[in-house]
Amino acid sequence: MLDAHIVKARPRFTVDVTVRVESGEACGLFGVSGSGKSTVLACIAGAEEPDDGHVTLGAGSVSQLAPMILEELQARQGIAGLPESIATTLHSE
Repeated sequence: MLDAHIVKARPRFTVDVTVRVESGEACGLFGVSGSGKSTVLACIAGAEEPDDGHVTLGAGSVSQLAPMILEELQARQGIAGLPESIATTLHSE
């Protein structure tokens, strides 16, 4: 299960997103270029920390998990990112 409230200030706007995805559910994140999608995913992945809020994956806070454990949990929970360059290529074919 993923439970997150992510608040992250960027130079021109602030990302403020709440998401809850139960085990076995699928979730998509859509938005225009520059709207904060990568910021949200980076916080969920543990690559960035939110300025405020929390990210809980399974039973623990993402910020407290060791990188190898986090990768394993992400794999088990089915969390993945699709780089914009690949998504654009797939969409244009």
